[in-house]
Amino acid sequence: MDRSLVILIDVWDSTCDPHVWSMIHRINKLEEEGKIEAALFATYCAPIIRPKNGKYAYHPWMKSKLNVYCEELVPENYYMYDQDTNDYLNDIDGYNENVKNEILLLEKGFNFDNIIMMGGRWKECLHDRSLGIYNLKRVLPHKKIIIYPECVCPLYNHYEKLKKGPFYV
Repeated sequence: MDRSLVILIDVWDSTCDPHVWSMIHRINKLEEEGKIEAALFATYCAPIIRPKNGKYAYHPWMKSKLNVYCEELVPENYYMYDQDTNDYLNDIDGYNENVKNEILLLEKGFNFDNIIMMGGRWKECLHDRSLGIYNLKRVLPHKKIIIYPECVCPLYNHYEKLKKGPFYV
């Protein structure tokens, strides 16, 4: 088996359409080849931006265009501040036991060999978030992390990397 779990970090409703379509095409192509286990959206924002009525801050129509099981991840460590005290809490980009447990639950809940990272800013979103590359490599060092440059916002115009195809972290 060589199946991948796609983690889409910070794909906001304001993400430019060409970038979103690059992610959709890549995921659907890999799904046709039987290589995708699931696509998981991880949009980091304060609770005030993520209302309780079911409308989230991640891209509004992308999920409906994907031909694979999709889910929005909303772990507690996504939240930047406490609504009751209106005070900022721990940094959402850090590493702690809760982050480790969230990652281990992904490994337990899905059957995958690789992780494909897509979404927002290369450093701030894909690397530094609690479900970003740094923490995934720390908790799951045996999993290969794959990056398709056209599926990461700041790499979109880096044609030299695009020519090389996917690269691994």
